[in-house]
Formats: sequence, C-alpha cells, structure tokens
Amino acid sequence: MLVANSDDLNVIGNDLQWMFNYVAGLTTVLFILIVLFFQAKPPTPPSAAQKVAGPGSEEAENQITFMQSLKNLITNVNYILLLISYGMNVGVFYAISTLLNPVVLKYYPGHEIDTGRIGLSIVLSGMLGSVVSGIILDKSHKFK
Repeated sequence: MLVANSDDLNVIGNDLQWMFNYVAGLTTVLFILIVLFFQAKPPTPPSAAQKVAGPGSEEAENQITFMQSLKNLITNVNYILLLISYGMNVGVFYAISTLLNPVVLKYYPGHEIDTGRIGLSIVLSGMLGSVVSGIILDKSHKFK
C-alpha cells in the first residue's frame, strides 16, 4: 500500500525512499524519547527475588555461567516444547508471508493492494490472538 506497483523503477524507488525515511524518522524519535525518559533501572526491585539478590548478596555471587544456563535450557522438556511450538508457528507465518504475494497474484493479477491487505489482516489477527490468548492464560493458569 505504501509502494505503488509500477513499471517505472523511479516511482518504486521514490516510494521505497519515502517509506525508509519515514521509518528511520519514527524510530529515531522513539530512540531519543527512550534515551531521555527511560531510567537505567526501576526505583524499586521488580520482584522479591531481585530484592534479595542485590549486589553483594550470596545469590549474586552464586550465579551460574552462560554455558550452564544453556545446558539447563536444553535439558528442560517444557522449554523444548515451547521452542518447537514457537518455531513451527514462526515458520508457518514466514512461509505464508513470503508466498502470499506470488500465490494470490497468480490467480488474481492486478490485486496487489488486496494482497497487502490480506497480509495486514494476518498480522493483526495474530496480534489480537496473542492478546486474547494471554488474557485467557492469565485467568486460567493452564499454561500447558
């Protein structure tokens, strides 16, 4: 919807340049706001465990190494299930997103805008589904 489908490469180039400049400007403004207004750390510890594990405490001195934490993750069955399910979800999403344009345009030539809207609908429905799933999981506590 932002980059017009045209035979003139200059039109496409100008649309892409405008889109990239817009994104760069928006992210620069957000970066500046984060640098100016976000604190290095919260005024109070985020949890009781963090309060106990403050600097100089026994918990802070007994922290595990990075390789130990990776070994713990690899041997954690729940993590592996989460990794596989998330990987499948992301893989299917990327496959559909990548193939959406050529598949739709093969059967409906000239419908680039509708193809973009289909892609937008997929992304928005995924976001809505994530929020609704989070609310349901938060209330039911049935994470498995």
